[in-house]
Amino acid sequence: MQQVLIGARYRLRAERERAARAGTLPGYQAMRLGRAQGGTAWECRWDAPHAARLHATQLAPGTPAGAERWMLGWITDDRDRAAAGGDWATIRASFRPPR
Repeated sequence: MQQVLIGARYRLRAERERAARAGTLPGYQAMRLGRAQGGTAWECRWDAPHAARLHATQLAPGTPAGAERWMLGWITDDRDRAAAGGDWATIRASFRPPR
């Protein structure tokens, strides 16, 4: 399982680095990049156009080597994050990976 989580963390770290190189996350603030909910989560904030501050989470579940890999993401206005937290919990609980 440790190897699986390292792979998920690597994928999310690579995505973070790609976004940083492309300059798509102005005002970037890292919240976390580590184990969460049976996989690895990357959570961050950044400034979007038109004065919005966005808050995002990407979850890469721990999957065995050779298995299909996917990420589940959620982005909301940072001011709405706490109120909308139940929505993210519902999405995570009801999501089924593609077959």
